[in-house]
Amino acid sequence: MESMELGHAEKIIGVGNNYDMKHTLNCFEIVHWAKKENREYDLIPPVIEAKNVIMRNLVIEQKKKFRFFEIESPFDNTCPKCKGSGEIYKFFKKSVKVNCHICGGSCKITNTCPKCKGSGRYIRKWKGGGGVNLECKKCEGKGKVKVNCLDCKGKGKIKKAVLSDELKSTTPCKKCRQLGFVTIQSFKKKKKSKPIKTQKTLFQPFPIKTRSGKSLADVIKDS
Repeated sequence: MESMELGHAEKIIGVGNNYDMKHTLNCFEIVHWAKKENREYDLIPPVIEAKNVIMRNLVIEQKKKFRFFEIESPFDNTCPKCKGSGEIYKFFKKSVKVNCHICGGSCKITNTCPKCKGSGRYIRKWKGGGGVNLECKKCEGKGKVKVNCLDCKGKGKIKKAVLSDELKSTTPCKKCRQLGFVTIQSFKKKKKSKPIKTQKTLFQPFPIKTRSGKSLADVIKDS
C-alpha cells in the first residue's frame, strides 16, 4: 500500500488543524470500532494507515521541538510494545557537542597534589641529616590542585551520539497489529503437571508355605 498524504489521513480520522496524539488515537479508536461494528473490514486498513501517518508526523514534530517524543495513549489496554503508536520508530543518530560530564564544561578538575600527596606539606632533607617541614609550593598548602580534565582533554566539550529528528524507519507493531491497543488477552498456558516418580523395586517372590510349615517347592518335590 502506498504512503498516504497527511491531508487525506486527516479526513479519514476526522481531525482538524489543531490535534495532538491523544486526540488522534481517540478518534482512531472510535472510527475503528464503527468500521468493525458495520462489518466494513475492507475499510479498516486505510484507517490504520491514516492513523499511522498522523502519528508519524506528530512524533517527528515533537522530536524537533523537544529532542524526544512521548505518546499519551487513551487506550485502557495500550500495547506495551509500541506504547499506543502502532509502529516502532527508529531515528538516525547524529554527533553533537555537549558539556563534559566530568568537569561540567569548566575544562579543569580538582585533583590531589602529586608533590605532597594531599598533605599540603613536604620535608626537605639536608645532606648532613635532619630536615625541615615546609609548605608545598605547588598547591600552596591546600593539598589540592586544578588540572586539565582527562575526559575532555581540557576542552570542556565532548562529542555525544544522540537521536536526530530525522526518521530512519518504521516497523509495524506485530503485538497489536498496528492498532496501538491489544484486543485479545493472551492467557498463559497451564503448565502440565509432572508425572509422579515412583521408586522402582525389584520383584522378589516370597516362598508360599503350607500349614505344616513346608514350602510349596518342597511339597512339589515330595509328590
